[in-house]
Amino acid sequence: MQLKKYIHCNGMCGQTAWSVLLAALLAGCGGSNQGLVPVSGKVSLDDGPMPAAGRLLFVSVDGAQGLRPAIANFDSSGSFTVQSFKPGDGLESGTYAVSVTCWKVPPTMGGPPAVSHLPAKYKNPSTSGLQLTVPADDRSSITFLVRLTNAK
Repeated sequence: MQLKKYIHCNGMCGQTAWSVLLAALLAGCGGSNQGLVPVSGKVSLDDGPMPAAGRLLFVSVDGAQGLRPAIANFDSSGSFTVQSFKPGDGLESGTYAVSVTCWKVPPTMGGPPAVSHLPAKYKNPSTSGLQLTVPADDRSSITFLVRLTNAK
């Protein structure tokens, strides 16, 4: 007798897979945080507070080899600091596309369909319209203000 398992992922398996891959990349195998620029900031929605905690993902725009992706968790006030290797260490110089997720119902395997507080465009760095450039010649800390709108 052969058993078959089916996994229903409500269209969110890709995002879950990316999250797992990103976590593995961030855990990495050591690495160096020399030359990182501290980045902190605030996320707002329609010029007000965020409806819940969430996450920003920073990925290289030009696919620069060796440019590490980074994350920043924010609370409902929207405050965050960016992590490449360890909490608060910042970003390497380069240009990053940024995605933002903030869930009413988070994606889960086999659970209810995921529901976001934000328009779908913000879930993908290539469609969010959000970018940050970290200059190579200035190591001063950067404040990144992310202003989101609920307009589709």
